[in-house]
Amino acid sequence: MALNEKYLFFWSSFIVNLFMYLVKKPSHATPQPKRAYQSPKLKTLGNVKFLTLKTGSSVDGFGTFG
Repeated sequence: MALNEKYLFFWSSFIVNLFMYLVKKPSHATPQPKRAYQSPKLKTLGNVKFLTLKTGSSVDGFGTFG
């Protein structure tokens, strides 16, 4: 392939790609609205007060054994 043919191929492909880019139809679809952040839902586990250890109880090691 001669040097002139390489340049001709390059410019012709460049012009075709540029033409296709300019002719491409703009999208008229309305963008989806941004969704607001939703915090994760917490599931309750029965009697949480009964399951939670309080600081100072004899079970956690910081309380008195009395």
